[in-house]
Amino acid sequence: MACEIAIRALRPDVSEYWVYDYMRIIPAVYSIDGLKAEHIPTLLAGRDSHRNLQTIAGPDYLNLLKDLAEGHCVTAQTAYALERYIRTDSDLDIGPVRFRPGKKRLGCRDASSAEQVSLR
Repeated sequence: MACEIAIRALRPDVSEYWVYDYMRIIPAVYSIDGLKAEHIPTLLAGRDSHRNLQTIAGPDYLNLLKDLAEGHCVTAQTAYALERYIRTDSDLDIGPVRFRPGKKRLGCRDASSAEQVSLR
C-alpha cells in the first residue's frame, strides 16, 4: 500500500496499481528447513502414515510434501503440525519451521497450491 501511495503522489498520471507490474506481495508463510524430496518415501513408509498425513495436510498431502521440498510455503499451522509429525514418527534430520527463506531456495517460492486452508 505504501508503494501505491508513493506512485500516486509522485506520478498522478499513472495508476497506483502500476507498481504491481514490477513487484508482487509474497504472503508471510512458513517452510520446514531441511525437508527434501528424498525424505518423502520415508514419510510414506509408516503403517498409518497416509492417514496421518491426510489428517495433518489434507487430501492432497503428497503434492503438498513435494511442494514443501521444492521450496513452496504453507501456513504456520500446517508447517508446525508436519514438523511435529516428522520429528515424532521418523528419524529424519530436518531443521526448524522457518518464517523466512532458508538455504537452497527453501521457502523462496510462492505458497503451495496443494494446501487446504481452513478459514475458521
